[in-house]
Formats: sequence, structure tokens, C-alpha cells
Amino acid sequence: MNRVILLSDGLANRGQTNPDAIASDVYGLAQRGVSTTTMGVGRDYNEDLMELMAKSGDGNYYYIESPDQLPDIFQMEMQGIMATIGRNVRLRIEPQGDVELLDVFNDFEVNRQGEFQLPNLIMGNPFIVAVRLNVPPIPEATPLCYFRLSWDAPEGEERQKIRESLQLPVVSDSQLEDFPLNREVQEQVTLMISARAKQEAVKKVDRGEYEEASDFLLKVREEVMAVPQSLSLEQEAQSLRDLDRDLKARRLRRYRKRARYESHSLQRSSFQTSHGDYYTERNQKSVRHKIEVIRGDLTRQQVDGIVNSSDRSLSGSFGVDDAIQHAGGSQLQEACRQLNGCDIGQAKITKGYNLPAEWVIHTVGPNWIDGNQEEENELAQCYRNCLALAEQYSLQTIAFPSISTGMKGFPNDWAARIAVREVVNFLIRNDWLEKVIFVCFEQYDYDCYIDVLS
Repeated sequence: MNRVILLSDGLANRGQTNPDAIASDVYGLAQRGVSTTTMGVGRDYNEDLMELMAKSGDGNYYYIESPDQLPDIFQMEMQGIMATIGRNVRLRIEPQGDVELLDVFNDFEVNRQGEFQLPNLIMGNPFIVAVRLNVPPIPEATPLCYFRLSWDAPEGEERQKIRESLQLPVVSDSQLEDFPLNREVQEQVTLMISARAKQEAVKKVDRGEYEEASDFLLKVREEVMAVPQSLSLEQEAQSLRDLDRDLKARRLRRYRKRARYESHSLQRSSFQTSHGDYYTERNQKSVRHKIEVIRGDLTRQQVDGIVNSSDRSLSGSFGVDDAIQHAGGSQLQEACRQLNGCDIGQAKITKGYNLPAEWVIHTVGPNWIDGNQEEENELAQCYRNCLALAEQYSLQTIAFPSISTGMKGFPNDWAARIAVREVVNFLIRNDWLEKVIFVCFEQYDYDCYIDVLS
């Protein structure tokens, strides 16, 4: 046995009830290679205890809002067991010279040796540690900091260790000012600062400072929105807004459990992907009735607007673009020429002319290269900008094709997940849009959308 999964809908009221003693027992199991994952169900369990046990037990903590979440979470846990390559993971950070370690943004326990206690290492699951260093002027390139990572291999081999250094080029003050911020670092630090803020807001609520907690959450949301946006940051901004709604409605038990869980999973970093899926899945249920998937002809849809997946010149020379411009007639073709093209990820609008739809929103999806060239963000931007135009022109019903699949090569299942995620997030924020239809020409596209929605 190498993992215990505790599923609870209540409190520790029999046997050992002291949280510190329970955590100590769980920690002892972890030292013997048995991790503990906890799952809180409903609104009556003790989330502080469940989180403490997961941290002490080198496992994961989940807040289960609906039984529908359980199969996916159990599957994720089983995959984690099979793919675990390191336990009792420790990180030592060693600044050199006058370099100072100012902060570690993750929520890690620190042992007596000054080592940070990290979650298990899972194959294929990248782990992010965000630190802040104070680096004084240095005349020549030299190691600024060493990072020592150690862990126990599952097979009982001797303890594994690696040591890496951080070294940066020496630049002048003027060159340093021209350096752009690293967007990935900026995103991760913003997410972890938001996680800390959720913990602080919980403390305010526990003290009865409801208005102060609400103002604090909204201020943090503004700070998140001020950073260049990504899917993770948009989901985090939505999370902060949802928590504030729970707080204002005095749904305090749900508010506290969600805030603690979301903060825990963000600061532990290793479950950011499932954290994003958690938002999408939770939100999807509340707007599912507004989303429809059909096989059919996009040009015949009786909706306020349809979306055209085109190329940069809006040429009407292939696929759905050709079909829409042909069905819309010469006036639509001339209107497209008047738009003077469209960049990847952007969207422009024309009348529908001979089409049943009053409006056509034209967008340019990315060509698939290898998945590491911003394709996901560019495709997500297509949906965001199309929906923003729908809002601007007061469309209440809109139909989408499967953007960037087919000739542009975007994997169908991945494209469907992005499309549903963006539409769900938009519908949560905008209740005036009555219907979104995904119109699929190919059966495989249809199957992908149905899989995502079910």
C-alpha cells in the first residue's frame, strides 16, 4: 500500500480528534512511503483538518462540490500513483554572496534543516516553484543561487539528488530597463499572490469582517486583470468574482471551503491544470443549457450571428470561409475586402446579407505547428474576440464552426476543449447571451464537443 484516500463529509468526533496528533500520525505514514489524499464532500466537513492532513501526508486535498467530480478525481489519483517517481521531496535554496532570498511564493512547509517540503514528483506533471531574490550589482557573471532537490525513488533506491545553479548575464542599467518582463513568471507569481490573498480573505471572514474581505477580493481581482491575460489568469479572475458573490450572499461555508481549496491547489502548483479544469467543469454545469452541439450547415443557421473561420486576407478561398462568402453573396464578399484583412486571434464583423444570420463575425485561427508556439492562446483569443463583438452588437444567439481544425491542423479534441472553456467562461460573466451553437461539419468534431460537454 502506498496511498490512503480519505473521503469525508463530516468532522473528527470519534477516537483521536486533536488535529496536530492526526497530522503527526499521517506524517509518520508518509515517512514510511504511504501518502494521504483527502477529499471533503459537501459543506459540513472540517476543511482545515483535511488540508492539514494532505499537507502532512504528502498527498492532495480536494473540495468535492458534486459527486460527479469523483470519477475524474479518482482516475487522476490512480494515474498519479502509477506515475509517481519521487517521494519525500525536499528543496534547499542557497543564495550566494550578497544575494538574498526574499520570498518563496508557494505554500510549503519548511523542516528543521531549512528545506522546503514539496509534493510528490509525478512523471509528466511539471512543478513550478516561484521565488523572489534580491540581487545586488555584480561586476561579472557568477552563480547567484544554488537549488538542491532530493527525493526517494519508489523502488527503494538510495536517495536521489540534483543540484542546479542560477546564473544571469551581466548588463548595464540601461539594458536592464529595456528587458521585458517574463510573462510566464509574471503569471505564476500573480496566481500565487492571489492564492495568498484568498487565505487572508478567509481570515477576515473568520473575524466577521465581511465587507473588508469583499473589498480585498475585488482589489486582488483588479490586480490579476491588470497583468497580460492568459487562460489561467482569466479563470483566476473569475474565481475571485465567484468567491465575492458567495461572500455577499453569505454562503459562508461554501465560500470558505472553495477559497481554502483553490488557494491550496494554486500554491502547491502541481495541480494547476486540474485547477483550471475544476473551474471549467463547475461553471459548465450552470450554463450547459445555453450550449448546443449539432452537425449541419453553418450558413443555414437561424441565429443573430455566425462566426467565419478565415485566413488573414479574408479571401473566402477555402472551407467554411468559402461556403459563407458564397452563401452571403457579392455584398458580403465586398464587405470582407473592405475590412483590409484580419490578424490571427482577432475578429471583425460584417452584415450577413443573403445569409439567414444578420451578422457574420470573421476571425483568423492559428495554424498548428507543434503546440508550443502560442497556438492555444491564439485560438482562445479568437473565441474571446468573437464573443466580445457579439456583446458589442447585442447578439443573443451565435453559431461557431470548429475554428482552426481541418486544413489548419489544430487537434480536434484540443480545439473543442478550448472552445467550450472560452464559451463557458464568457456565459458565466454575461447572462444576456441566450444560445451558443457549435455547428460541426465532420462527425469527429461533433464527437469531440460532446465528449467535452459530457
